[in-house]
Amino acid sequence: MGSIHLLRQGKLRLLLGCLLSSILLAQTAFCAEDAADGAAEEAMPLAAGVEEEKGDEYERESFWFIVTTNYHLDLKESESKIDRLLNRGLGLLFPFWDEPTTFKDWGDDFVLWDLSAGYGRDISPKFSWAVYAGGGMGTVPNEKEYMPLGLPLKLNVDFTRRSVFTGASVTWYPIGKPEKTGRGLWQSLRDAKPQVEMNLGYNYQVSIADVRVRLPFIGRVARIKDDMRYHLWWASPRVGVEIPLTRRDTLNILAGQLFFLDHGDEFDGYMFEFFIRHRF
Repeated sequence: MGSIHLLRQGKLRLLLGCLLSSILLAQTAFCAEDAADGAAEEAMPLAAGVEEEKGDEYERESFWFIVTTNYHLDLKESESKIDRLLNRGLGLLFPFWDEPTTFKDWGDDFVLWDLSAGYGRDISPKFSWAVYAGGGMGTVPNEKEYMPLGLPLKLNVDFTRRSVFTGASVTWYPIGKPEKTGRGLWQSLRDAKPQVEMNLGYNYQVSIADVRVRLPFIGRVARIKDDMRYHLWWASPRVGVEIPLTRRDTLNILAGQLFFLDHGDEFDGYMFEFFIRHRF
């Protein structure tokens, strides 16, 4: 696990590179719509343009969004159980014990992600609300062969997590919502505006550890399974920027903290969030 922590600096650079790439890809994806909007605006008389802008403002009070989130959770409860039962327990029985990869390692390596989607409305020029739902699942597989007493013994240690959640948020734009004022990536970045967000929600989590011991020609000779289920309430303040891609579409990048009412040692942590918002 120590070697993974040494990779954090490089992974952070990789994440920053991914952020810039996401902006470039999103800008390219929406450039056709952006150009069409700009051409239409140039062709219209000023009075008609003002009327359309007012109409669009009303029409764009609602929005939908698709989100992907990267998590870095504390996971102290599960890591303590893994150390006690596996690394110090089975580690005494098997020479050259190799500690299994866990979800904590995956989090440190920036590979814990989920997906969600939602709907919201603008309240005023500086406030909006939203509701959303989503989830994620994954398994960290581990397989290792040991030779206690000269017998080949295969050990499988798999960690599985499933999560579904729902939440609601209120977003504040201290200097107002962003508006697209010109074409191109750099103009989009100049038009970006900060945002502050508060989220409250419910989360159902399933955490499974499955240990299987196999011998050649015999198959499985032992199995240990630990199945934990959690009903959780959480809060999450976040800050970030909203970058306009077209008159109706924005790229949002936020960072925040997660605070859980129960099992905080396990699920508290920080996160990075990226989503596309479309107003209509």
